[in-house]
Amino acid sequence: MEISLDCSTTAIGWSIWNEDDLIVYDTFRPDKNLQWRDRSLQSAEYVNKLFKKYSPSQSYIENPPMSALMSGGSLSLSELFFVQGAMLNVAYQNHSSLNIIEVSTWRKDIGLFKHKGMTTDEFKVESISMANRLFNLNLSYTLTRTGKFNTKESDDNTADSILIYASTRLKYKKKGGF
Repeated sequence: MEISLDCSTTAIGWSIWNEDDLIVYDTFRPDKNLQWRDRSLQSAEYVNKLFKKYSPSQSYIENPPMSALMSGGSLSLSELFFVQGAMLNVAYQNHSSLNIIEVSTWRKDIGLFKHKGMTTDEFKVESISMANRLFNLNLSYTLTRTGKFNTKESDDNTADSILIYASTRLKYKKKGGF
């Protein structure tokens, strides 16, 4: 078994695999009233339960994008590294081999490209659409009344966790093709 994680301080998208077969997937959202460090630790407790239940021998975790630092997001980048460290510790404690994947690498390998002029919200919709198409899923997204992507009620973290792992499998590489 393998586990794939898309980590943030507000949501952990996760998926469990048996080689090329997607077994189960979901998103965990920690208590929004907690501070980001406590949300990260609450998420780590949840992910530890996944490790106990499924015993994945391999873990696939997205590396926080360094582009966040270039755009002045040093606090959010440090938060992402904190939550990643918590997840890496859970994997290590559960004797799971670690595979850290760069954002640009998994997106290129699965064929998910951001086109010129495409907003981040549009890119999240593309990710959800690709996961739905490749795996015959029904992941959803919600837009606010003003038409903006509502990440709190959307499955983009789950979609990304699925695509992170799928990008490492020959069966799925470059099949996205957006």
